[in-house]
Amino acid sequence: MIHFTVYDSCSSRICKGVCVGPLCVCPKGTTGVNCEIIEIIPSIDRHFIENQGASVASEGTPYIVVLPTMRGSLHLVNSTIEELRFDSSRGIIEWAEPVGSMSPYKITVVSNSLSGETSISWNVTVEPSYTAEVNSVSKIDGANEMKIVGRIQGLKGNYSAPVKLWIKEKNDERPMETVIQSNGATFDYDFVPEAAGEFTVIASHPGVPPISEGVPFDVPPLQLLIDNSGREVFLRGSKFCDAKMLRPQNGTVTINQVQVANEISMVEQAIDWQEETVTLLKCDGKRELWRNQRTTRILEVTAVPSAVALPIGTVRSKVFEVVIYRSGVFLRPPLQLTTSDSSQPVFVISSDPDIDQINDNTQYDRIKLALGQNVEYKETKNTSLQLLAAGEVMVSVPIYFVPLSSNFAVHICLKDVYDQEILNVQDRAVLSVSNTALGIDDVRSNLRLNKEYMQFLLVEGFYEIVAKAPNYRTVSEVVHISQANTSFCINMEAINPRSLITVSERGVSVRSVRNAST
Repeated sequence: MIHFTVYDSCSSRICKGVCVGPLCVCPKGTTGVNCEIIEIIPSIDRHFIENQGASVASEGTPYIVVLPTMRGSLHLVNSTIEELRFDSSRGIIEWAEPVGSMSPYKITVVSNSLSGETSISWNVTVEPSYTAEVNSVSKIDGANEMKIVGRIQGLKGNYSAPVKLWIKEKNDERPMETVIQSNGATFDYDFVPEAAGEFTVIASHPGVPPISEGVPFDVPPLQLLIDNSGREVFLRGSKFCDAKMLRPQNGTVTINQVQVANEISMVEQAIDWQEETVTLLKCDGKRELWRNQRTTRILEVTAVPSAVALPIGTVRSKVFEVVIYRSGVFLRPPLQLTTSDSSQPVFVISSDPDIDQINDNTQYDRIKLALGQNVEYKETKNTSLQLLAAGEVMVSVPIYFVPLSSNFAVHICLKDVYDQEILNVQDRAVLSVSNTALGIDDVRSNLRLNKEYMQFLLVEGFYEIVAKAPNYRTVSEVVHISQANTSFCINMEAINPRSLITVSERGVSVRSVRNAST
């Protein structure tokens, strides 16, 4: 049987591409049987942007740019402007409140379709149109709070303009920076100092560094008429008091009026609770916090990091450091490093001071150990590194064996140290994880306290973790992250413009906490 295949030949006269057998193969940008249809790749002409004056914005006037919409195409907008909004359905780029800057902003638009993609970028210049200065700083009566008052010059129009405040304590290297909104040509800010001291405040346009010397002010220490005796606190000079125990929440406080001495006695009761108690006191309209450590701190030897993760199957020896802190505990010589099962997954490179030379007369607070992984050790059973003093185990550091991996997921959450209820905490926080040597600087914003874990992809190492939120003390910690600790929370302590009483076995001190409600 003979088969014949008959087909129309490709005509080089009609084909707009290249004939390959019966097919007309189209070049990029054309389609159809004979490549007669031109594919349109979406693009934005630069003149279209220039005609809208998109390279210049003004403070006090919304910045709006309209992009051409094409069927079958999609625009993606990226910008260094954090507040920029893009309505993809209408192709409108909007910046409601432009803020001046010494350097230009950048906007990039990428247009995508089945035919391909194109991009266009342009700079946006916003000239700072006003300056800000602080006029006065005064103490608010009845509260541990300072009111900062200032004025804006050169403001075009009566609108709420952003003002940046730089508040620096005398002995601090870095000032506290915060951006507030003005009330027309004036602004004020209630500053809650964490402690007494000498401060300086400077105001400036958010996009311009400060140029003035600022206004100095002092925060005096509070004088509280309070005596403490065990589980009881005495308040003098107050007429009406109320109390609510915040930690633990099921604790109670008994209030008694001592008529003879013109004192108010408060006695706390927290059954089976041995940690620090926190009670909110309200006396004559003032809020104060009574903190009491119910048990004496137990001295113990600690290690940092508290656990070590070693990769399985590595051909290179991992070198790491473990620091052991005595914390006042006497380590009776001789000292010895060993493992719980007498295995040898690690070896000692050096110790400071020399662990073999420590005797009863050696002056030291910590032992710094440089350790290396024994690559000849093939077991994967978890063990513990132990420090022995006169044969007694003083501290153990768990050693975990984990699969060899460059990156692993780390989950971090933020918690209010006093209030664990999600609905009670409305403040939003900023969390940053950074390691300059590794080139890592990951910042997450708009986080809810007591609610969610944020995931970071990291390699093992030491990281600086900074957590900031309005009405909370800034937390800055250096944490060694490994596969042995991939999930933890940062405790944040609230700041209150009211005075705060801290009661411990060493006496009474004054701090500040967030305003709390009953």
